[in-house]
Amino acid sequence: MEHLVVAGDVPRDEARVVLAACAGTSTSDVWEVPTWPPHGVRQGVGEPGWSQLDWAVRLNPGYVTLTVGANDVGVVDLSVLAGGELDRAELDRRLQAVAGGVGFLLDELVDRTDARIALTNYYNPTAVNPTGLPGCRGACFVELGEIVHDSLNRTLAQAAARHGSRVQFVDIAPLFAGHEAGDALGPGWLREPIETFLGVQVRAYCSEDDPSESWVSSFDCIHPTGDGMAAIAEAVAAALTAPRS
Repeated sequence: MEHLVVAGDVPRDEARVVLAACAGTSTSDVWEVPTWPPHGVRQGVGEPGWSQLDWAVRLNPGYVTLTVGANDVGVVDLSVLAGGELDRAELDRRLQAVAGGVGFLLDELVDRTDARIALTNYYNPTAVNPTGLPGCRGACFVELGEIVHDSLNRTLAQAAARHGSRVQFVDIAPLFAGHEAGDALGPGWLREPIETFLGVQVRAYCSEDDPSESWVSSFDCIHPTGDGMAAIAEAVAAALTAPRS
């Protein structure tokens, strides 16, 4: 990033954050889908159609954070749990695709930038007593949710381990123990048509009860609240500022 400041392409007072997270994307979108130029970049820098990866390589930031893979394996649309049963073969196929995609991203960032990279895993938002899916509620859904999240997190940890100290693996999963999803906002008759239209079933993670101390949004039962975001940010910052081994 410093070379762009010196060249006048990015004002020094705007050279702190170069990319923001984009929810709802698959791993391959990071290098396949065009994105807007990052805030603060002068007009004329870059090319139309550049992806997030293209910009990361061009800007060569000091730090890059990645959280990818959940949409690829079906954590949001729950397609690997159709009918309340786990399609293990399909999950394995998707995990293999995640391993390849994340491996490619990390290879590119390590080889083509000087950035220190933080790859996070995922917390399991599943409530202690979740709504679940037809044919798999309560303890059944807890078990399947754990299998999916644990499998994804192992895949991500293995991808990070290949790159030594350049890639810090940030295990955020334990932070959310005791802070799982609470009760979903809104009545079922209102939420169900919305979820059908969007093709998601995230309310399955939410609680049948109304527990306190949740760090998971009651709107979608997946994303973190402000407290959850603060805990994740603290863990990522600690990983990126820790001495390299």
